[in-house]
Amino acid sequence: MLGSADGFDPGRGRAVAWLYGVGGNVATAMYRQRSRMVQAMRSLLIEIPPNPGQGVVAKNGGPILSFQCDRVPEISVTALDGQGDTVAHGVAVPAPECNTGPTPGPSH
Repeated sequence: MLGSADGFDPGRGRAVAWLYGVGGNVATAMYRQRSRMVQAMRSLLIEIPPNPGQGVVAKNGGPILSFQCDRVPEISVTALDGQGDTVAHGVAVPAPECNTGPTPGPSH
């Protein structure tokens, strides 16, 4: 919010209304960022259908969700500052539990 302080014009209204507007914009930006993160995480999930005969069973009886570790190298990261300007780039580093090959299916 402090970065937006120069945008306040007392001739256009009270500071409280302006602060609510700035707060709403910050909340909206945070929601959008969270939504993009959730969407990115979901894109890495695979669904293993239940198969009780082979011991593939979830507690709720539904499918098992697992990360598709071989897709982790496809992730790239860009850090933005408060004005939306790019300040850094990075790439994903697979977690130790992710091997470099395809995610294995259920064991037989």
